[in-house]
Formats: sequence, C-alpha cells, structure tokens
Amino acid sequence: MDTILDPELQSQVKYSEDITGAHQGPEFDPDVNNSKEPQYQPYQFVKIRISAKGDVNIETKKTVAFQPYRVLPIGNLPNIGFVEFCVSGFYTQTNGVYMCPNNGWKALYYSNNGDNVVKGTTRWIPIPPSDTKRGIVWNGSQAESGTGDFAGGAMKCFQYETSGKDKENCQAFYDKWPNYSYRYREGKEGIDWSLPGKEVGEDMYQQIITNWGTTYAQQ
Repeated sequence: MDTILDPELQSQVKYSEDITGAHQGPEFDPDVNNSKEPQYQPYQFVKIRISAKGDVNIETKKTVAFQPYRVLPIGNLPNIGFVEFCVSGFYTQTNGVYMCPNNGWKALYYSNNGDNVVKGTTRWIPIPPSDTKRGIVWNGSQAESGTGDFAGGAMKCFQYETSGKDKENCQAFYDKWPNYSYRYREGKEGIDWSLPGKEVGEDMYQQIITNWGTTYAQQ
C-alpha cells in the first residue's frame, strides 16, 4: 500500500475485519499437505477494495505569459509602427500558447518604435477612427497626409523623437502630443498592461470592454 497511497491517505483508510472469505477451499493440514498443491492454489489470494470520497481540487485558472499588444513596422519608415491590440479577447490552447481569434488584432495607436517589440518607453498616439478600416488605412491617414496630430511636419518629429534629433524644433509638438504608451509596461508578463481607453474611439472601446469583460475594465 505504501507504493499506492501517500501516508495521509493511508491513515484515513478503514479496513473491514470480515475474514470469512479466508476460510474457503479444501481442508489443509500443514503436517500433511503442501500449499503448492494444485487444489489449494485458487484460494491463495488477498483482495483489498478501497472506496474513497472527498473534495478534489481542480485547477480552473492558469497564468499565461501574454501581452495583448504588438507592434507592426510601417514599411521603411524609421521608428514608426502600428500598435495593435487583440480586441476580440484571447484564448489559450492546451499547450499554453495564446491565440487571438477571428483576426482580432486591430491597429489602435501609432508608435515611434519601429521594430516589432512592444516598448512602453516610446510614444503612442491614438489612430483617429477616421483613419481605420479593418485595422488600418495608411494611404490618406493623418500620418501619411500630414494632418491632425501630424500637421506641420510633425511626422518627422515623431519619427525621431526617441533619438532626440532636431529636438529643439520639435519640442512644441512633444508638449502637445498625447502619449498612451503607459498602457503597456515593459519588461513583465501576465497582466502588466491595461486595456485601451476611449481615446481609441467609442465604438472600438465598447467592443473591447464587451470582449474582455468588466474584469479588465479601465480604472
């Protein structure tokens, strides 16, 4: 039993003291008979039945290393990328790999981080809802046309903010620009991020809140 049950469970097992089943088979005289004789073999056994009941702990929640933001570079433009968010929510496969279902990635911010690594140290500017359609429309967008937040040559300043290039002439833009990169905090896993807020447009915001549930709602 030591190989089957741990000591704690063994201490809770109640054994029956009914030994009537042990007195079966032909008469056996130890001075005359041998236990290896065929007529005794069918009766040389011990049967133990254990019934158990109790509470079973089932793991219902699993922490998954998951960041629902990602950055996609824009062509050959230096330091410019789209910050996408999995607006459809996500699920995990049995191997722990996360999936963003139904093509749920949508571009919600411009980032002046041009590689594909999400960094909370760069600036995020919300993409106006008028610029987005099925994710993102680049041609004719504010960034491409130099309008809105990117008017007056601001795109150049946005591209080079992290390098400090031409900082003096760009400072006025930096002072007025919003920055939502705090929604991702670099270097950690799990829930070290927050949902996009209403800066991404009321319709998209409501879609995210619906899909992610109130558990993740903005504080």
